[in-house]
Amino acid sequence: AESDLLDEDERYNTWAQVRFSPRSNGRKVRFQDVLLRMPGVTFKNYKLIMNNVENLQALSRLSESEISAIIGNSKQAALLHNFIHK
Repeated sequence: AESDLLDEDERYNTWAQVRFSPRSNGRKVRFQDVLLRMPGVTFKNYKLIMNNVENLQALSRLSESEISAIIGNSKQAALLHNFIHK
C-alpha cells in the first residue's frame, strides 16, 4: 500500500492536505491543525483518528459509537460528535 511507502509525517500530510483559508493571511492551514482544535480531539488521539479515517468529510459521517471505537474514549467521542453535528 502507498501508506507503507511513506514515513509517518508524509502519511499525515497526505491525509491532511494543505489548504489556504481566506483568513489565514497566506499561512498554510492543515486539516491536522483544524482537527486538533476540535473538542474531544487530543494530542494523544488525533493520530488514531488520522490512521482510521480518510478525511474530515468521512469523520463527519461517523456515529458517536464509531468515533468512540476509534479513539477509545466515549466522553471525548461525544464531545467531537456533538461539535460536528450540532
